[in-house]
Formats: sequence, C-alpha cells, structure tokens
Amino acid sequence: MDDLESPSKEKVLYRILKNILYVRFHAKKEDLVLVYDNDTQGHYCGVLFSLTFSKVVIHKINAMAVNKDRLFSPLKRIFVKIAYRNIYTTVNNENIAQMFTTFLNVPSKHFIPIPDSISDFGFDIQNIKNNKDNGYIFMGGATYRDYPMFIDVAKKYPNYQFVAVTFERFQYYFKDAPTNVKVMYGLKECDFYQVMANSTLVFVPLTSDVQGGQMVVMQAALLKKPIITTTTLAISTYFNIGSISLINVGDIENACTYLENIMNSEKLRKEMGEKAFLDVSRFSVDKIYSEYQKKLFPIR
Repeated sequence: MDDLESPSKEKVLYRILKNILYVRFHAKKEDLVLVYDNDTQGHYCGVLFSLTFSKVVIHKINAMAVNKDRLFSPLKRIFVKIAYRNIYTTVNNENIAQMFTTFLNVPSKHFIPIPDSISDFGFDIQNIKNNKDNGYIFMGGATYRDYPMFIDVAKKYPNYQFVAVTFERFQYYFKDAPTNVKVMYGLKECDFYQVMANSTLVFVPLTSDVQGGQMVVMQAALLKKPIITTTTLAISTYFNIGSISLINVGDIENACTYLENIMNSEKLRKEMGEKAFLDVSRFSVDKIYSEYQKKLFPIR
C-alpha cells in the first residue's frame, strides 16, 4: 500500500538484490515466479534472468508508467526491453498493453489485460463502522500525486478543510500550505481508511496520464465517496460516466468546478458515491484471481 511509510532506498535495493539472486539460483523452469505490483524488482529480475540465459518465466502483476509519450528514459528503455524477454505482466487494459508493446517493441503477448482487484482492503473497509461526514476534502497516497495542485485548489477555498495523508518525505510540498490544509504522515492502513471514511469528497490529482492512485480511488468508491481524479488510460477500466469526475493533468479550473458542484449538493454526492461503489464492486478478488489463473499463471 502507498499509505504506509517506505523503507530507505538502501534497504529497498538490498532486498531487491537478495530476492532476485535467491530466485535466480533456486527457481526451476516449472515454478511459478510471481512479482506482485513492483516494477523495479520485476525489471531487475528480468534483466538478470535474460542476461544469464535463464528459461524461467517471470509473472508480474501490474506494469506501471508515468507518461504515455515517454514511458522510460532512453537508457532505461534498453534495459526494460531486455527484461521483458523473460517477463509476462498484467496491465489494466488493452490500451495500456498496446502502449507498452509499441514503445518497447516487445511482442504483445507479454502484456496481458487484467484489471486490479479490490484486494484485501475491501474486507477492511466493509468493517468500518464510523462513516460520519466531517466535511473535509481528502487526498491520500503518494504515487504520482500532484501535491502542488491540491494546495493551489485549497487556497481558492479557505472555507473548506483539506486533509492530505502521505509520507514524511513529501512534507516539503506543504511548507507553505494554507491553514485550511492538514497533513498526516505515515498512518497505518486502517487509520488511513478511517480518515477517508470521514471525508466529504475524495480528490486525487495526479501528474501521470497513464495510471496512478487507483487503489485509493477504488477504496474511496467502496466507501461510497464522490471522487475527483485525473483522466488516465487506466481509470476508464473501473468507472463509467457519472460515477466519477475526471480532469486532465494540471486542470485546476475544472477541478474547482467539480469541487464546487459536489460540495454544494448532498444529492449529487450520494448519487456519485452509489454509482462508484457499484462500478468498483465488480472487481472482486475471486473474479480477478480467476483471470490470473486463466491468462497469466499458465504461461511457462
């Protein structure tokens, strides 16, 4: 989850190297090697396996990218392309699969369209008892978040309280934040959900037009919250028109328009929350896992 504090870069690198070396020397061709939602570890593992002529297939859940016009730097692109000789990964939809295929010049069979699921957080959210609306606008998480935009919107509405939950390493963004912005760092998962549950509106602006923030957005939908977030290639996989308000990257004007309309209408908030809940509830753990079993796990 991206609402918990991360370990240092040195610890992360040590764990990655330790993990991929262990797998390289212990995995057999018939084993199911699965990298869950971690591009960096998947790419390192893929490069090592490819350059050492391993026949082991790496099954990866969820390929991430920031900008559809420049997925990776020229140097990183070379290594990622090498990595994908051994990697088969899920992506959120067919559009993202085609984007990776074209950019990396890797066969399309390596990118398998399977959406994310509501995962274990669905059960935790269902157990929340306190759903009292405390009147604030919530933003949570860290991946590709547009913190400056969140603060700029807050400055335009001093009559509303804005609450952000993120990591301490991003606190420099908030040094000049107005007094109506409250920031909370490193909450435990259930505390994170509780803060979201007591909000009026969930506002998740992004710096990416590919994907990002969708776990938090899905959590908000399960809490039946009205949502404003950035238009990405991934988001249309999960929501229909009318269940979520979408803006372009950096589009403060439309963000403010949606915010005013939603905050001024309890009826609209309820309608959006109900629609978002129905949309996201389709992506159950059992349903998506069965997709993994049919499309991803059998690849050897």
